[in-house]
Amino acid sequence: MKTLTKFSAALFSLSLFTPQVSAQTLLNLGGQDHLCSFAPDEVFDEQIYSFSSSKQAEDLVADILSTVGLVPRFQIYAGNVPNAAAVIDGDQRLIVYSEDWIQNEIANNRWAAVALLSHEIAHHLNGHTLEAGGSRPPTELEADKFAGFAVGKLGGSLQDAQWLFKQLSASGSDTHPPRGARLEAVAVGWRDATGGQVIRSTPKDEPSTPTTSSVAGDWFVIAGSYPHASVAQAEILLHRLQAQGLPVRLVNTDSYAKLSNGLYSVVVATNSRSSAFHALEGVKQYVSDAYVKKGN
Repeated sequence: MKTLTKFSAALFSLSLFTPQVSAQTLLNLGGQDHLCSFAPDEVFDEQIYSFSSSKQAEDLVADILSTVGLVPRFQIYAGNVPNAAAVIDGDQRLIVYSEDWIQNEIANNRWAAVALLSHEIAHHLNGHTLEAGGSRPPTELEADKFAGFAVGKLGGSLQDAQWLFKQLSASGSDTHPPRGARLEAVAVGWRDATGGQVIRSTPKDEPSTPTTSSVAGDWFVIAGSYPHASVAQAEILLHRLQAQGLPVRLVNTDSYAKLSNGLYSVVVATNSRSSAFHALEGVKQYVSDAYVKKGN
């Protein structure tokens, strides 16, 4: 079904993926009946201009497929879609995601991207795109279950797995089930991946507001960013990188004009763009999708 939902919640910006420069390819989706989308209510353009995906997106897909021991049998592209879709074009299996939507519409939340891409990957893995008719509630729930499974296998909490789905409107449609059913499917998938082991976003014995640093310098190497509710994940990354001798700190992005609000970011602070990119090389030895961002 060539539709996606318009989220009612206020969403934040993301700098998770860095697009590669490439020539575009035109995909004609007019009359396409083998397309499975993430959610209802927004219409796809019939002509999609696709671009090479970012390396970060490709790495994320590889991580997701590692949870089931498979290699990708599809191509992934950035394109002018509402957020993401799985589609068969001729004899090609494709996943098309919106770089613009990733950058500007969901929080700087790796788990939201994992859940979104896992959902679309599941449509191909489960053969949904081989069937005419596009999205249907039963197949969407199967894809949602895999999204929860992938997040759980990769170390995310149930809250991490469900965050993106909680942004959906409560009602469903002819093509997509209601939010409550989708959250249940995600929870079942996450349970299957983790055995139901509780992964707390905020450890019981730790304060809900962590100690953050006010750092000098306008340029940051960002190793990872997490919503305030997932502070434990931020601190795990912080301590892991500190153990490697990296001068990382935890900052509250609310304190910086050019960073997205509502996040804790693990960063290396520098005074110039050039020094930031120099520091980036060291961080990338441990975090392949680290990137540079101006803070103020």
